[in-house]
Amino acid sequence: MKILVLDAYNLIYRAKSGFTKGENAVIYMFFRSLRALIEQFKPDECYFVLEGMPQRNIEVLGEYKANRPKQSDNFLRQKKKIISMIKENFPITVARHPYYECDDIAANIARMVANKGGEAIVISSDTDFIQILQWETKGSIKLYNPVKKKFIEPPEYNYIRWKCMRGDKTDNIPGIPKFGDKTAEKYALSENLFQELMESKEKSEIVKRNKDLIEFADECCIYDEHIEIGLTKLFNKDNVYKEFKEMEFSSMIKEKYFNSFSCTFEKLCLL
Repeated sequence: MKILVLDAYNLIYRAKSGFTKGENAVIYMFFRSLRALIEQFKPDECYFVLEGMPQRNIEVLGEYKANRPKQSDNFLRQKKKIISMIKENFPITVARHPYYECDDIAANIARMVANKGGEAIVISSDTDFIQILQWETKGSIKLYNPVKKKFIEPPEYNYIRWKCMRGDKTDNIPGIPKFGDKTAEKYALSENLFQELMESKEKSEIVKRNKDLIEFADECCIYDEHIEIGLTKLFNKDNVYKEFKEMEFSSMIKEKYFNSFSCTFEKLCLL
């Protein structure tokens, strides 16, 4: 069993960097890229994981992700359209928890699959997912970066420790002052150095706080009663064609391309 776990927002934001002509360029790029990923990996099942409010992280650090730039109304409209189209027209399981981030849910879906002996491939350029490569499971967990177009290899050092010392500017998480990549790596590779560092009250408090922010939630989050999981079992070919036509995706509604596009997702229905 091979499962593809898509970091939904990561892929949608990535679609901003491609073709930019027209009001629906992000939607255009997203669905072309999605089709390519399904074709490349040929999964038995696919999850599309959405963001919830990172409640636990905000409780730990009020400024968590407060540095994120505001997106344009046009982009937000396209993001909403992509999500609604996936929910209504594609044979893809959509998952979201109102109180957990996408990362927590996606990582634990991957762990659930791997613990059952399957293969889980997480698609994201978010480096937080590197930690899942160091989990022990019965099956395999892989991380594919769609920007670099390659699988990511786990580092020799404990990634969680490294990132707790280093911090994460993207998420507005301060690290230990004057700790760059190489210094954090040195301490992460040495148990003695790391334990010495943890004897410092100031440094250990930073590491412990950051561990709460960076380490993914445990498996209970995907079995919580609040989690939302919806599945459209059939590919709605007619509706997708209509949507693409209305958005004037002329290259995507050409018979040859659209038949290939449809075939990609119809195969998911048959598995």
